[in-house]
Amino acid sequence: MQIVNTGNRFVNSYLIRTFKGVVAVDSGYRDGFDRYRQMMEENAISFEDIRWILLTHAHDDHAGFLNELLRATDAKLILHPNAVPRIATGQNAPGHYADRTAAIVSTILNITGSVKHGFEPITDTARFLPWDGFDQPMSDFGLQILSVPGHTSDSISLVTEDFDIFCGDAAMNDFPSKHHISIFLEDEKLYAQSWDTILASGAKMIYPGHGKPFPVQELRSCLPFAARIKPVGQHR
Repeated sequence: MQIVNTGNRFVNSYLIRTFKGVVAVDSGYRDGFDRYRQMMEENAISFEDIRWILLTHAHDDHAGFLNELLRATDAKLILHPNAVPRIATGQNAPGHYADRTAAIVSTILNITGSVKHGFEPITDTARFLPWDGFDQPMSDFGLQILSVPGHTSDSISLVTEDFDIFCGDAAMNDFPSKHHISIFLEDEKLYAQSWDTILASGAKMIYPGHGKPFPVQELRSCLPFAARIKPVGQHR
């Protein structure tokens, strides 16, 4: 199973080559489609190879050029049912910063215009395949979907037959994240519970939406920190 990271310094998106085709996990920011296409060419992957697109959650850095990717492929879009109305707005759902450092860094980026939230609304539901928590539409690929709410209510992760987990922002490995905790949260209690789900999945390596891959067991040592999160401020 080949894994290609098509992202950049700030956010990861992945192409997973399986024995039955390619699975795309997320898209990056809305101006990232040209780089994505270049990375595909460098790895001999065509748009026709992509059979499924999995959206880990409906945030601008994960759904930024999702419309362009849908237009370029015939792939089905797998997403949480809660993500359907969210991607129709093209706006991130509100939440809280995980700590003061995350709030300060994010505020600076917003003021300087380094980050521009929002993405092209997606309303064509013909190829949507909302995951209901029971049906495993990618089981034929040797892949399993898990619900991991907390960062957002629509957060899902993908576990491969090689025991890799693509978790979106259910865990992070990049500044200003501390102890692998996402810098934005909708529900801190559900977030800590989702780490238990990841640990129980049998996965061995985490491929996060932000930062480098890291062993799943690192989450175990960070569980006490996840259980004591005290969110601050408001994030949109």
